[in-house]
Amino acid sequence: MQYYYKQTRSFLLLFICSLCVLLLCGPAASAQTFEQQTVMLVLGSANIKHLRHRVEVAAHLYHSNIEFQRIIVSGGCGAHRSSICEASKMDSLLIAKGIPARKIFKEEKSRSTKQNYCYSRKLTSEGELVINASSRLYVVSDHWHAISVAACFREVDGLKKASYHIDGVLNPRGPADYTNIFRDCSKKNFCRTNLWAFVDAAYYNPSEDKIYYFTDDIFYRATPGEGIDNGYPRRISRFPGWPEGWDEHLDAAYYNSSDHKVFMLHGEEIIGLSADSANNVATPQPIPRVLVTWPKKWGKGYPDAAYYDQHNDKLYLFKGSEYITTTGYKTKQAEPMPIETNYTENWPFQWGTGNIDAAFYRAGNSETYLYRGTDFLEIDLDGSIESTYPKAINLPWPEKIWGAQYSAK
Repeated sequence: MQYYYKQTRSFLLLFICSLCVLLLCGPAASAQTFEQQTVMLVLGSANIKHLRHRVEVAAHLYHSNIEFQRIIVSGGCGAHRSSICEASKMDSLLIAKGIPARKIFKEEKSRSTKQNYCYSRKLTSEGELVINASSRLYVVSDHWHAISVAACFREVDGLKKASYHIDGVLNPRGPADYTNIFRDCSKKNFCRTNLWAFVDAAYYNPSEDKIYYFTDDIFYRATPGEGIDNGYPRRISRFPGWPEGWDEHLDAAYYNSSDHKVFMLHGEEIIGLSADSANNVATPQPIPRVLVTWPKKWGKGYPDAAYYDQHNDKLYLFKGSEYITTTGYKTKQAEPMPIETNYTENWPFQWGTGNIDAAFYRAGNSETYLYRGTDFLEIDLDGSIESTYPKAINLPWPEKIWGAQYSAK
């Protein structure tokens, strides 16, 4: 009987210890490493005085008894004809106030509060949404627009713990729902319309003289000088050779004229498809295995854009504020360079530090096209950019697939 009691006690102790290990180190704990984090979203301002005050509000909240894992600073460059880059300025000011740089994520494409919301909700880090349904979100500002943005995250994105934090001299006037953001954010195609037209990936195929644009879950085919071809856009899943395991989104693409292949990059994988065949079958491979010059500091994948320059026999890859160039002869990892200062001499101020969405090189006229947010650049062979750029991207709205555009009333 005493032996049985000792055995039972030992078993119970072992079971309790095992349960503790599971609770501390198992799936429930690991899921909290990213998904269940407290996130701060700081809304920028084109007015430097207001921006500084919003940073003060954010820093005071950060140093309170709330532990924040991630901070998004949202605001573009030159919005409302200002002379500041909102996200970059807030980033440097928050770091000066003792907030670790590794916690700060810059969203520097927004030009309005509606875009603050729409760009921030799709902001990712290595393929993971920075704000997701499990996040505890604080929308921070000194303006009541934070109320509308927080409410949209609760209503549309399913965040049960989304609140606003406002501190400032607020004289009540007008409706609490700033520019009717909350009234409209749940309407169909609200964010797609506010960010239109955006391009996730693009490439030019010189053998057929066609440009391909990938936008969300659709793609277009265009003939230079003539516009979009009949029958387009189409669902991205209808693209010849689209892998079954990929969701309907593309990070980057480029056409390599030396082997007549289209390379498509999705997450951590890359696939090479014959550009001359409609019956492509290929197996996706890890990006660093195929692109051996891929920098280790860039992780396993998730590029922003890519293009192959046939004139110089170079592949350009973009990620965040950096880019690399490489040729087929190189076998060592490339050293990333800052886009803003190294890519071209007259990089436009409105485009901040980079964060390119798509790119392609068009053989024949030897020009490169870069896409970012709702704008694009045309870069000449000598690397110069005309003063008329950036220009708005012009793509027809895919009403047959997405339905009607959102229209403010």
